[in-house]
Order: sequence, then C-alpha cells, then structure tokens
Amino acid sequence: MRNFFLAILFTILLNSCGYNSVYKENQNSDFTISSLELNGNDEMNNLVKKKLERYIGKESEKKFQIKIDTDYFKKPISKDKTGKIQNYKLVTNLYSEIKIENKVKNISFSETFNMQNYTDKFEENKFENKTKNNLTNIMLDKIITYLTNYK
Repeated sequence: MRNFFLAILFTILLNSCGYNSVYKENQNSDFTISSLELNGNDEMNNLVKKKLERYIGKESEKKFQIKIDTDYFKKPISKDKTGKIQNYKLVTNLYSEIKIENKVKNISFSETFNMQNYTDKFEENKFENKTKNNLTNIMLDKIITYLTNYK
C-alpha cells in the first residue's frame, strides 16, 4: 500500500516539473520562405530542404529569400606511433544569405565533433552520418530561431 502511494506521489511530481522543449517557440513561427537555394554537400542539403519545407509557401508578413551553402569535412587529428589515425574531427559549416525587404544578412554557423576511429568501418560510417545529421539539425534550429525572432 505504501509503494502505491509513493508511485502516485512521484507521478504527480514528475508530471508537474514544467519541462518544455527548447525550440518549442519555433513550431509557432510567423514567417515564410519565398525562395530557397541550396549549394554544397548533398546530404546536408537534403536535411536542410526537409526541415525548411514546412516554411515554404506559407502566408506571412515576414518573407525571406534564403541561399544556403553547406560544407562537411572529416579531418584526422591524432595518429598512433604506426601512423594509424586514432581520432577525427567532423566539421559542418552552413553559410546563409538571408534577404528580407531588400536587406541582406549573412549568417554562418559551424559545428564540430571529435570522433574516435572505429575498427568496424560500417559502424563508423553509420555513426558519422548520424553525427552529421545531428550537427546539421543544430545549425538549422539556430537559423529557424533567428528567422522567428527577426524584427
């Protein structure tokens, strides 16, 4: 009986903790993208297009024209005594040119992640792609936040 009351008490406490998503305000954004031009890394561009598609063609007073260039690099940062690469640095860059009402704003974002070399190359590629997607999503959330808060 005591465990039952503790379970109810913990449920009530956890439900009222007030958790909100960091980017919750981005879901109710009041802007539209009138044109989107993408150049650079194809995988990153597919993610950018997929994430920004819901803002294309909406009716809003704030209309942006956006050009985005993406880059991705995988650089070795450490080797062992035999010359075998031990660690890599994954670098994603996103350069954007945003036009609104004949004003141009250039914004660039860069995200890095240090990754160990895997013995299983399939698992390494899978982890690398997942990390690249996560880094791209972080940069896109920053752009969406900028566009949402633009005045």
